[in-house]
Amino acid sequence: MADVTIREAGVDDVDAAALADAYRDAYAANRELGFPAKAGSATPEQVIEWLREHRVFVAETEGEVVGGVRLERADAGTRKLSRLGVRERWKGEGIG
Repeated sequence: MADVTIREAGVDDVDAAALADAYRDAYAANRELGFPAKAGSATPEQVIEWLREHRVFVAETEGEVVGGVRLERADAGTRKLSRLGVRERWKGEGIG
């Protein structure tokens, strides 16, 4: 298993760009199989919106953002996890 740090993403261009890139990589295989997802074509601008509206956490290892997950408020007492993605290179390492 990789040595991973989990932290809440900052609402900034650096985290948004790194996370958008990680999502595009993580969902590339889904696109190729004909199962596109919004996260698979994420832009830094879209990720900035997610960071402002929800809690988003990133996984980092070796100084690189290798994945992320979004925590959304579904209603007053319920939360929903979405946008879970891990870079292809790091899949199978227990990060997700």
